[in-house]
Amino acid sequence: MSIVASFVSECVRNGRWIRGLLALHGSLHSDEVDVSKARIQLATTIINKDWCTALALVRTKDTFYLDELSKFIYECSRSAYFPSEVFVNVVETFLQSVRGRNESQNRIFVSAIKWTTWNQALQFLTMLESPDGKSIKEISEWLRISRVFGSNEKRYIINTVLMQLNSSDLDHLKVATQANQRTKRALPVFSATGRQENSGLVKALNSLKTNDFLSMTSVAGVANATMRGENVSWKLALSLVLKHRVVEDLNEMFARLIGVCCPQNWRVALDHFHLEGKFALWLASCQSWRAGLIVSQSNLIPVSEAYDILSRCATPNTESRKLITLSGASKRICAPSKRAIASMLASGYLLEELQLSAFSKVCQRTGDWESALFLFDRVATDEFQRRAIFSLLESCPNTTTEKVLGLVNNLHPASASTTYMMIKHSKSWTEALHILRYVMARGTRCNPQILSAFMDVDPPFNVLSLVLGKMKNATNKGILRRLKSRENGGFSR
Repeated sequence: MSIVASFVSECVRNGRWIRGLLALHGSLHSDEVDVSKARIQLATTIINKDWCTALALVRTKDTFYLDELSKFIYECSRSAYFPSEVFVNVVETFLQSVRGRNESQNRIFVSAIKWTTWNQALQFLTMLESPDGKSIKEISEWLRISRVFGSNEKRYIINTVLMQLNSSDLDHLKVATQANQRTKRALPVFSATGRQENSGLVKALNSLKTNDFLSMTSVAGVANATMRGENVSWKLALSLVLKHRVVEDLNEMFARLIGVCCPQNWRVALDHFHLEGKFALWLASCQSWRAGLIVSQSNLIPVSEAYDILSRCATPNTESRKLITLSGASKRICAPSKRAIASMLASGYLLEELQLSAFSKVCQRTGDWESALFLFDRVATDEFQRRAIFSLLESCPNTTTEKVLGLVNNLHPASASTTYMMIKHSKSWTEALHILRYVMARGTRCNPQILSAFMDVDPPFNVLSLVLGKMKNATNKGILRRLKSRENGGFSR
């Protein structure tokens, strides 16, 4: 080995690529075998640092050094810095330069498809003159993994190619074009008879041990093993892909992996895997419903799909229903109704209150307490509060007093009719007394109607006397008559 080749190889091993470039400067056009191999090794080292310089170091005639060239092509395929279009041109150039040399073509092909998309792999397949068994095996394994994700058209194309590969019909120059022109329909999932798929987990671990080329097929096997609950950490699969090129075919798989195993990393996943639409929303909602709401506002997702995804997680109905927009009525109203609406607006009614009032009545009548709560959250008026509380009391299973009283506060005190209704639905006089004290502490003014409802729950006479004694201003002759009747042992109401 020459001094230059030895020094450049040492620079490659130690990561001193700038020194290697300086040492190689005077021997760039050397035809010595050792120098050429060292040059390709140096180019492989600096792909992620300066891919333009790395590409300039490689020659078309370097196909005679298949070991070094295969490593270079593999690193180009998985480099996040090497443009995909340039990579395709590089591989096509080398495949064309070794026409007539089947072994060289197949080795370059296998190195190129380790970390590339399924359609690029098919494009490279059409350039092979005679695919060998290893090439067919590699692309078949990758296509089987890739077909799980994507459209029906993609699955149909991949199944067509797999059937042709399995039947030894290798008219591969027409495979891609014929498949793309076929009708967009899906075939049943195809499985090669007698051919067992290797364990992706075992292959990936063996590749790491032997420093061999790691393929996306192996990484997908690790991800699947993790999601199946096998004894392998999710960190292994992510560490194998996060520093390399994003292969769009498996974005969905890694989104599922993160959503199942580590949803706290959803922001990193959205940025790295370029997830959009409903997958991005699903991934964010795996972490929290608040994260899902954030993503739903920043993605152009149909309202129905966003509502469906968010309603499947722990999103409160009051929040998920805000995604539903209200559309205007198509039926025109008559002139008297217009005057009535104008009069109510002038009296202080809200326009939205008038628009939703009819719907609120329907919710109360049909027992749709979730919609009634949503309306009260949107329009906090006495009417919507009353209908929400009535719907809870009448239709909500296992509702509690505290849940109902949660709709009453200093900003929205309960009206007399609402308080009357809550007391009438109380299960005991102690609960009724608690309701009475709670609402009055938050601004509700007591009146004979409320006191009459409290008397209907039959509190002890001493308690009733104490309550009425403190609320003399709210009593009338009828209340006093009933109190006197109770005192005399009567049962009149």
